[in-house]
Amino acid sequence: MLEIVYIPERLDFIIQLINNEKEVLSMEKKIGQRVKRSMERTQREYYLREQLKAIQKELGEKDGKTGEVAELKEK
Repeated sequence: MLEIVYIPERLDFIIQLINNEKEVLSMEKKIGQRVKRSMERTQREYYLREQLKAIQKELGEKDGKTGEVAELKEK
């Protein structure tokens, strides 16, 4: 950049550098948002699965089957 003697040309070069950095930051922001949404979705699904397991345990269900169905199969 310092090698460019003509001031308007140097300013154009600096503007290009700034625009490139702006694009990189924009892409990083988009990627970060996607990762955050994905993590939130994954955490939500994990939480809901754990709740479902706890509810099934409270209801006496085994492996997603109701206790009544398992009991009938045993009989």
